[in-house]
Amino acid sequence: MMRFHKKLLLSVTSLFCVAVLVVNGAEPAQSSAHNERLGEVPDGNPYRIDRISTQCGCHLVLVTPGATPGFMTVMLDGRAGAEYEGLLDHTPVFSRNGKRMAYAARTGEEWFVVSDDQPGPAWSRILENSLIFSEDGAHLAYVAQKGRGWFVVVDGKKSSPYDEAPGVPVFGKGGRSVAYAAQKKQRQFVVVDDNSGPEYDLVGNVVFSLDGQHMAYTAQQDGRQFVVVDGKPGPNYGGIFGDSLQFSPDGKRVIYGAEKGLRRFVVVDGEEGQVFDAIAKGTVRISPDSRRIAYVARKREKFVAVVDGKPSLEYDKIEPPVFSEDGQHVAYVAETDARRFVVIDGKAASDFEEVVKNSLVFSPDGARVAYGAAKDGKYVIVVDGKPLGPYDAVGNPSFSPDSRYIAFKAGQYDHFYASIGGKTVSGYTGILCDPVFRKDGTLEFITVEKKILYRVTIPSFP
Repeated sequence: MMRFHKKLLLSVTSLFCVAVLVVNGAEPAQSSAHNERLGEVPDGNPYRIDRISTQCGCHLVLVTPGATPGFMTVMLDGRAGAEYEGLLDHTPVFSRNGKRMAYAARTGEEWFVVSDDQPGPAWSRILENSLIFSEDGAHLAYVAQKGRGWFVVVDGKKSSPYDEAPGVPVFGKGGRSVAYAAQKKQRQFVVVDDNSGPEYDLVGNVVFSLDGQHMAYTAQQDGRQFVVVDGKPGPNYGGIFGDSLQFSPDGKRVIYGAEKGLRRFVVVDGEEGQVFDAIAKGTVRISPDSRRIAYVARKREKFVAVVDGKPSLEYDKIEPPVFSEDGQHVAYVAETDARRFVVIDGKAASDFEEVVKNSLVFSPDGARVAYGAAKDGKYVIVVDGKPLGPYDAVGNPSFSPDSRYIAFKAGQYDHFYASIGGKTVSGYTGILCDPVFRKDGTLEFITVEKKILYRVTIPSFP
């Protein structure tokens, strides 16, 4: 469970990229950039590098050797924290708004969760992947062990002890409620705000609706599995795909994958959908307007994208679908005969040798789409069907809130620069985070110059 990070064979100062911005193929007026000095990058290779880019801004996290031999430290935007002997895998973690960070660290045999640079109480063990912030970042929860007892800790307050490690806690809207699966005396149940629910043989994933008014979880009793919604058990199945369980954004619909014998299907509002050989894990998606559902399914040895109940053409592979914000468009990456391409509203675009993972994005107004791709050893950013480049490497593209601009990082030989519509704004030798447009339209990214980190912001694009 507890593994230490292995040292990377890549230094931070070797991650050089360029930021390129394009607006409908035209060159907008140049905007001035503001450089905020953050801190110094230490010599040597870090154990781990994390780049955080959200609509609230960018952060760079380095896990590096400490000044004391055998110790390590977490550096946030060039500022080093306290030194510890070990760090729990898959930490640090950030709140969704990017404003808070937490990680689990070890000194001797004791483990601590460190948040806001302050260590919490000591534990003999902390459950990997259990650290979670509420949506607004105001609350932090995790699972820890002391002696034989397991506890859920919320904002420093621990629950009653449980016999086995509870499930990862989840927060309702605004952090007003917290729920998790727990076990005592071989029986499992869901705890909501310290109140225990009915007991079952097994309890799985717990989810809240976005408005926090509804809760659902998977359960098993006497060999049959079902979904419990607001305390009411649903129909029995041979299995429930817990990772698929979710509410629609408006909280009115419940969706999950299930099986009966060799039949696999998606259940929507209690109705079983078309039968397939398998439902691809982690692919069930609901449009932001709650009206449309898409997922990937397997038919024999081929895969199809099922959108609004209608399966697509068959492909060798398909990645999870992506909806536009208005729900009017859906796209996914497909592969056939080693050719990879993006399918938008059922129409296949140009094929490539590679489509950069997690790079597919719609503009906020849903009218534009962009992604990274590669052919013949070179990378491009495809915007509205037109390739920009080529480059030696590209990052993930980001659209401005008004959908007019697109920003991304890229590298080309030994020449690195930042530009708007092809016109250089300023020279940068290393851009470490994917440039991102904040909610106010400001573009932000983090760069390194002569071992000094800077946060670069470009406030407007007239």
